[in-house]
Amino acid sequence: MTLARDDLSKSDAALIAAIESNVPDPVTARTLIDDFQQMIRSKAVAKLDAWLEGAKASLVGSF
Repeated sequence: MTLARDDLSKSDAALIAAIESNVPDPVTARTLIDDFQQMIRSKAVAKLDAWLEGAKASLVGSF
């Protein structure tokens, strides 16, 4: 879903919460992507190795 969480209806928010609690891989991938974007924005090169290690076993591991 591309909508911000604050813009979801109650039923959509409940559905997303149920999916996330039962299928954690996309949640982990989204968190890793958010962390990567933040590293790029803040030019935090020192965090890259740790991020790559954490990303290896995730859905973004091939990145």
